[in-house]
Amino acid sequence: MIDKTKQRSTLKVNIKGVMSMTEISIGEKIARLRNDKNITQKELGKVLGISTDSVAMYELNESIPRDEVKKKIYHFFDVPVQEIFFEQ
Repeated sequence: MIDKTKQRSTLKVNIKGVMSMTEISIGEKIARLRNDKNITQKELGKVLGISTDSVAMYELNESIPRDEVKKKIYHFFDVPVQEIFFEQ
């Protein structure tokens, strides 16, 4: 029997706008953007006014940023909010 909770084969759009067969989570998007800028979780936390633990929790999909933190994230990375926080 196949465990359907582990299947993630729906068609989604990744942060670069390229079609993909795997879903990219908000946390994965934040981690990719952070890594693209070559900054640490600690550095991102400082920019956003949050703890390193909060950044880690976002990237691990254990927590979702509050609205005011979301604004800081998309402003810092200079990307549309939809690109990070909404399915396209």
